[in-house]
Formats: sequence, C-alpha cells, structure tokens
Amino acid sequence: MSEPLGGEGTEPPELPAWIAEFVPVADRAREPLITALPWIGAGALLMAGAGAWAARLSLRDLSVVPWPTALLLLAVGTVLALDRDRPADHRLPAGVVTATRVLLVDLTVSALSLGLWIGLRLAGAPHALLTATTCAGGAMAIGNLGAWLRAGLGARARRTATAPAVVGALAVVAAGLAAGMAGGPRLPGPSWWWVGALAVVADIEAALAVRRERGARRRGAAA
Repeated sequence: MSEPLGGEGTEPPELPAWIAEFVPVADRAREPLITALPWIGAGALLMAGAGAWAARLSLRDLSVVPWPTALLLLAVGTVLALDRDRPADHRLPAGVVTATRVLLVDLTVSALSLGLWIGLRLAGAPHALLTATTCAGGAMAIGNLGAWLRAGLGARARRTATAPAVVGALAVVAAGLAAGMAGGPRLPGPSWWWVGALAVVADIEAALAVRRERGARRRGAAA
C-alpha cells in the first residue's frame, strides 16, 4: 500500500536557496521596520504634499526632481543612521546586516515615492509616475552606496559617521531646494532610460555592499 499523505514517510519540501537566505534578513528587519512604520506613513503623506507642491511649481517651469529626491535621500540617510549595530549581529550569517539595510532603504523609498506619485498625480503633474520613479531610483542608488560605505566601517567608525551623515543629508535637501528653485539651466528631464540605469546601479551597489560585509567579516575572523 502507498504511504498515506501526511504519514511518517513524508518530508517537508525543501525551501529554495534564495528563500532560505532571505529568512534571516526578514527576521532582522522586522523590529526596525515595525518601529519605523508610523514614520514611513507620515513620510508618505509628507511626500504626497511635496508632490502636489512640486506639480504647482512645474507649471512655472521649475524642475520637480531635485528637491523631492533630496527629501527621499534624507529619509534614506535617517534609515542608515538609525539602524544601529546589535550584539546579536555577529552571530548572523555574513552579509545579513547589510542586506537588511538595503531592504529597509528599498521599502522606505518605495513607500515614500508612492506618496510622491499620488501627490503629483492628484495635482495633475505631467509624467507623474516617471518623475516619482526617477526620484526613487536616484534615492535607492545613493542609499545603497551609503550601505556599501557603512559595510566597510568598524563599529566605532560607524558611530562617528552618524552625525556627519545626518548633516550631509540635510545639506543635500538644501541643495535640492536651491537647484529646484534657482533660475538658469535645468537638469535633464526624467526618462525611463534614467530609471533603468539607476535600477541597475542600485542592484549592483546592493550586491557589492553585501559582498563587502562578507569580506570584512572574513578579515575580522582571520585577524
């Protein structure tokens, strides 16, 4: 007779490798994500208002890309600065901590850029989806670069770099506002080619950031 379903001879199906690798990343990201959810929601509403304002500015031939991108970068810098090292991080597989930060950046930028798109769309801005996606691509590319830089720093250096990172993010916001409202030459308009290029760059940076953390862990274990 054949073995009945659910009998002792059956084994649970083996999970694909990418799911098994993602489990510790999702587990570590759960606590900071739950903590950040109210702030992400408030940020999405803020970005909706920013998108509506940007649409009004675009009627006066002002660029809508620099300063909304700057606000996204401020959120990215805050995420990277607030996700501090934990005592249990050294017990996680190499690369999990940086992969968690990349995931947090991705989720934060996605939620805030969705709010930006809603604001642009409700205000009747032209190319609302393209503009919001371009802003998100730029923020993710720079955010993953920040994750790569942080992956190569020691714990003390990361703590020391927190304040300059926040100040730098605020400077980027100020520069974005100035670029969006100043006269003279304009930045190139958003295009799907830019979106594709930024997505490729962000993915490469994410892979390199995880690889850098693994290399730093190997060097630390060998020392």
